[in-house]
Amino acid sequence: MAEKLSTIEYKETLKPLKILVINDDNITLTDIAVALPSSLKKGEDVIFVSSYEKAISAIKENDFTIIFLDHNLTPNGGEGFKILEVIQKKEQNEGKKIKVYSTTKDEKIQKQYKEKGIKWVSEFKIAFKIGKILNHKKI
Repeated sequence: MAEKLSTIEYKETLKPLKILVINDDNITLTDIAVALPSSLKKGEDVIFVSSYEKAISAIKENDFTIIFLDHNLTPNGGEGFKILEVIQKKEQNEGKKIKVYSTTKDEKIQKQYKEKGIKWVSEFKIAFKIGKILNHKKI
């Protein structure tokens, strides 16, 4: 069962929101993009990537506020934990916190993310969560 997402206040002194959605299912990515509200303000961005390599590149090259992370990006799966390591290393190196949500459907993997302090959100609710974030400046 999905845990309710807690929110923390978004401080207006921070840079505009930059959100990364990582999912290997292009239909899911398209559905999320279509469902996104048109409330993006100047400088706010939602970036979509569909592979491990593109995710790593995007994380290294950008300053994301929030990342929605699919766990399995290939048939063998499991890339989510490797991506999370890259995110955590970036946080340590830059002294910044990135809010990460797992979107895996696997309850055992959800539990492992929870143990790492990562909350879960259904990929079907990502657009809703992004809209809430953009409209209310809460993450």
